Amino acid sequence: MPEQYLYLLVINTPGRKQEMHILPSRKQRSAYKAQHEEWHLNSIYAEYDVPEHLINQYLNK
Repeated sequence: MPEQYLYLLVINTPGRKQEMHILPSRKQRSAYKAQHEEWHLNSIYAEYDVPEHLINQYLNK
């Protein structure tokens, strides 16, 4: 079975707290980012593809 991934989107907007969103697909992450960019022009985005087993390992500590 191929490894599954979770797709993280980290958003830094000046004057606001940092946001992190965990999404189930790259397509949903891209759509969320595009919608967010329409309203928050000064935001900086970081995108990460994280293997699901690493997140489970972190949560089970």
